[in-house]
Amino acid sequence: MPVIYSYTRKSRYSTMSDISSPASTIATDVKKDAKELFDLLVEVGANPNVAKTLLCLHTHGKSSSIELQERCGIRQPEVSLSINQLKEMGLVDVEYTNNRERGRPSHNYCLNVPLSQALIPFKEFAKQKLTILEEQVSRLSRLTEQVSS
Repeated sequence: MPVIYSYTRKSRYSTMSDISSPASTIATDVKKDAKELFDLLVEVGANPNVAKTLLCLHTHGKSSSIELQERCGIRQPEVSLSINQLKEMGLVDVEYTNNRERGRPSHNYCLNVPLSQALIPFKEFAKQKLTILEEQVSRLSRLTEQVSS
């Protein structure tokens, strides 16, 4: 399983500004839900840039690196690292485009599964962390009883 970064402090990131535009009450509600989803992903151990990229791809569909940079508010190297992690998790497809111009070829990225399936690796990681914490609390209780006896 690819590395999912663990953040021990409660984090609130405010750069998910382009998830939706607040043109209506519905759009505002969607934006709040996306922000909460982002916050929860980070709190269960997702890298913030990976969470942003995942949600941008879900919201906007097929996107280029430049579009992801603008929508997610992250730099190109961070987009590349995020896309690579999502590819390792089997969640993103890459479409190579030949722009017939000089320079490097460009790529478009898209989620290859619905969001509910894309969240499974993050949920599994959180469950593993919870199991470890439960084992540590249990061990702490046993050691406390031994020391107190």
